[in-house]
Amino acid sequence: MFNKAFTLIELLVVISIIAILVGILLPALGAARKSAYKITCGQNQQQMGVALQAYAVDNEDRLAVNPAAGLDFARGYFGITQATNAIYTQGTDELIGLGMMLDGYASDPRTMFCPADDSADPVEELEYVKQRNNSASNSYFYRQLDRTTKFHIDDLGQSNPDLLATALLIDANSLLSFDPSYYRTNHANETVNILYNDGHVTSQPNNGTQSDGLYSVRDLDFGVDPSGGQRLDEIFVFADFVLIDDIQNAPDIEQ
Repeated sequence: MFNKAFTLIELLVVISIIAILVGILLPALGAARKSAYKITCGQNQQQMGVALQAYAVDNEDRLAVNPAAGLDFARGYFGITQATNAIYTQGTDELIGLGMMLDGYASDPRTMFCPADDSADPVEELEYVKQRNNSASNSYFYRQLDRTTKFHIDDLGQSNPDLLATALLIDANSLLSFDPSYYRTNHANETVNILYNDGHVTSQPNNGTQSDGLYSVRDLDFGVDPSGGQRLDEIFVFADFVLIDDIQNAPDIEQ
């Protein structure tokens, strides 16, 4: 008695069926991965919100800022009144912005990094901080005192007339092309998570391309302001308008 072997035609049919199944499943798996990354990123931001609140409890309800940090053009940091994704400056050997959570407030430093960050973070950046051998940044723009009128985390004052400043963290998308090291995106520049000072996180479409996006820093922004600060200011004010569902009155930050 001989076992019947596959004929060539039967083998080709099986291969074709497998190929079709793979073609169907891969997009679904990709979408599931994107969704999982977005959820994890939002959870990371919520953890950072808890850390910022813990810092505020120890510091008279104040936001985490560090006036001693100095300036670092390469990392886009120009003082405590400008939003930044910098966490450490080598020149002054100071933790800055969200990096101040590394001083006993972030139980897991990796929560400062989006799982869909396309850069070498978090391993590389956290090693810079640990070794104190290079300036470092994380995956999120941190508001600090950008367009706020008060220092208190639960009451940042106004960012626009009759508009409360509420957004604290936003996924950092830098589309700057003049230096490859400046180009970095979270979630492929397609969406962003935003942490508000009441602790909740919302996900918003970024309507992004490789050169544009509602919440992205772009080449054209540096033509207006070499520091990029004006664009960051616009992004956070826009996020404040989004919270109250009043986008029609928000600045036109696409222009």
